[in-house]
Formats: sequence, structure tokens, C-alpha cells
Amino acid sequence: MLRQARPFPSSVVAVVALLALAIASFADPAAAASDLKRASHFAEQLSVQTQKMSTASLLVVLGIDKAQNLDTLSKSREVFGRVFKALRDGDSAMGLSPRTEPNVLKLLAEVEALWPQFDAVIRSGLDSGDFSTEQVAAIGNLNEPLFEATHEMAAAFHQRANEKQLRSMLEVAAEQVEDQTWRLQKMSKQFLLIAAGHNVERNRKDLSDTSAEFSRSLLGLIEGDPESKLLPAPSPEIRAQLRKVERLWDEFLPLVKSPAEGGKPAPEDIQRLAQLMSPLDKELQATAEMFEEL
Repeated sequence: MLRQARPFPSSVVAVVALLALAIASFADPAAAASDLKRASHFAEQLSVQTQKMSTASLLVVLGIDKAQNLDTLSKSREVFGRVFKALRDGDSAMGLSPRTEPNVLKLLAEVEALWPQFDAVIRSGLDSGDFSTEQVAAIGNLNEPLFEATHEMAAAFHQRANEKQLRSMLEVAAEQVEDQTWRLQKMSKQFLLIAAGHNVERNRKDLSDTSAEFSRSLLGLIEGDPESKLLPAPSPEIRAQLRKVERLWDEFLPLVKSPAEGGKPAPEDIQRLAQLMSPLDKELQATAEMFEEL
């Protein structure tokens, strides 16, 4: 009598799936490039989440929609932890193989060293429902090195993907739209750090630089920019979508320009910035999706 075969444990199945994905990537340059592009996208998401957590924390400190921003903070923290683990260890559902590139492993180790310190401050604020002056300073100081490590990781993935496969100008534009998402969050963080009185002069300069980058990139996405290898908007629909972003940006820019030039954010300016962040982020996400469909 034949004995019924026992099913493999789910952990074994997952390992086999990841090995198959890794082998396919090595055998097929296009598959390897695709894996690296996905990894780059998720690394950019880590960059966005670092800024989003800082922004939500500072809005809590300043008393703006505390319950909503604590919820945003909690969700962003969960996303960061889940995506980081998937990037490091691989995740078949996300189409990610485990990382083996030495430069990426070094950056993953940097993030792994920085994240617990930042996370401890975030968890403390979530537990108490607010942040102390010392915790605001910790967020301001820890955020930047964590962002830089995740951003450098995304750049490393971009570079590796380009070695496997030539990058099209549409991909350059799609990457610029992704960059606009973290620039929006970064500007908001810098604005709110000024409002909270943390490292004001440095944040004024950083805010000026980030807002100038956002303006330049948005114009390039609409009209083209040879220096940045950007063609004009590739379709009437995407041009119209970018114009939606531009209209919101025209409202957002004066709010950040004033503190960048030496002003102090008024309470109504902080409230208005908080109101504009979500629709501007939403339209950027919609733009990114349109590029992905091309």
C-alpha cells in the first residue's frame, strides 16, 4: 500500500520559492533588472516612511489632528518594519529575492543599526500619545541619517538595475515622481521642525533647498529637462495630471517659502500645510500610477 506523501512545511515552500526567484534572476538579466527595480521602489518607500513618521510626530506635538496623526504614525511604522524585512530577507509575495549585493548589505546593516533608536522614540510617543521636547530633538537628529541610508540604498538598486538593463526616459520620469513623494514629506518635516523650534537655521536652509528641488523637478516633468534626462509629459492625460499637482503646489509653496526665508510659521499656516499634504500626496501617487501603466 502506498503511503500518502506528507506536505512540505510552509517555511520550506517559501524558501524554495525564493531560491527559484533568485536563480531566475541570475539566469535572466531582464528578470534581475525587474527584481532590482522592485527593490528600488520599496527602498524609496522606506525613505518616504521615515519622513512621514517624522511629519506625523511633529503634527502631534503641535496639536494638529492628534488622533489621525497618531494613526498615520502607527501605520507608517508598521509599513517601514514590514518593507525593511522584505528587502533584507526576500518576500515572494512582493517579488523580492534576498539581498546578496555587498554594498546593499552594508546599507541594510546601517538601517538596521539606526532604526531601533528611531523606533524607540516613535513607540514611546505612540504609547503616551505625545512627544516631549527631548523626543522632538531626537526625531530631528535621528531622522536624517535614517533617511540618507534608505535613500542611498534606493540609489544603489537603481544603479544595479541600470547595469542589467538600459533605463528608458520614461523610467527616469517615473523615478522623479517617486522622488517628489519623499520631497513633499521632507519639506513638511522641515517646516514643522522650524515651527517646533528645533535646529531652525539648518532647517530653513534645508527647506529652501528641498522646495527648489521640488519646483525644478515638477517643471521638468511637465516641460522636459535635458539636464535631468526628462522628456516633456509623455501624454495629454499625464500632462493634465501634472497640472493638478502644480495647482496644489502653487498653494503649498508660499507656506514653506516664508519660513525658509526667515519667517515663523503661524498656527493657521501649520493647519493649512497639514490640510494640503494629503491631496498633494494623493495626486503624486496618481501620477506615479499613470507612469507605471505606460
